[in-house]
Amino acid sequence: MLPRSQHIALFALLLALAMPAEASGSGGAPETSGWGLFLLGLAGVIIGRQCVILRQRQERKEDRDK
Repeated sequence: MLPRSQHIALFALLLALAMPAEASGSGGAPETSGWGLFLLGLAGVIIGRQCVILRQRQERKEDRDK
């Protein structure tokens, strides 16, 4: 698993990718990057799953220690 500082750096990178693109013309609203949002969501799922796995390991360890 990645250290906390690398998680933060990865999150910042994915957030930067999800920033809106520059609007072309004067009347258009910028759209967010589809890939950036996809990667941000994927990172959330992976990090969330890792948290669940770590919590389950800690619970098993506590059960064994009792």
